[in-house]
Amino acid sequence: MSDSTPIETLLSRKALKLHSDAKLLLKKMLESDYSSCVSPEFRQDYSRVLELFDLFAAEYVRKSGYRVSCGPRCGQCCCHWAEDVYSFEAEIIASELIKNGAPVSDINSQIKTDEIEFFRLERMLHERTDALRENGIDETDLLLSAFYQLERPCPLLDPEGSCSIYAIRPMMCRSFFNTGNVETCHPERINEDDSVTMIVELDAECEAILDTLHMKYTRFGVLSALRPLLRKCLEEPLHETSL
Repeated sequence: MSDSTPIETLLSRKALKLHSDAKLLLKKMLESDYSSCVSPEFRQDYSRVLELFDLFAAEYVRKSGYRVSCGPRCGQCCCHWAEDVYSFEAEIIASELIKNGAPVSDINSQIKTDEIEFFRLERMLHERTDALRENGIDETDLLLSAFYQLERPCPLLDPEGSCSIYAIRPMMCRSFFNTGNVETCHPERINEDDSVTMIVELDAECEAILDTLHMKYTRFGVLSALRPLLRKCLEEPLHETSL
């Protein structure tokens, strides 16, 4: 949502109530003294935050008048190098994967290969920094676009192309909606003008609380890219009583 536009002018009463409820719960989480971010209490509260966000996003999209084109087992956007994942989200996902006997070694192996490709692209672009700047090209945007075009699926997709951790997927994964032709989601068409993506976010105060919670529970600094963050959480599992 635009920082310059009052949220009240963009949302219905229902959406405003859902947003308010999510903010109140986030404030409560910030003040709470959980034993860890994978404790049942933390997970229950954050699960409710995500539930409220999903309802808020659905109402936001409804009021916009657009029709969402995303469908089951699409998975195209899951080829992105996902950034802006919170530390506690990755910890929860890792904890769930381990508890359910997921093929952790295979997941980490795929992540490591993805990281090699990502950092290879990063080095290539870094060598061309001056040329990119002269042409007004954002190096980070180009890097993320280039990785997307490699069509490397998220390591958490199952063989049918569905998200294996859908119920606990990060808020970032819940924020993007295609409101145009689904064919424009394909990586090779990422730069076409007819690609229409709607992004739904909570307001700046909620984002600040989430960032504070991220730093409160992180074991890996400011790292927020899903793949390397999840790999570290899987390699060094967090237990419920860990602080």
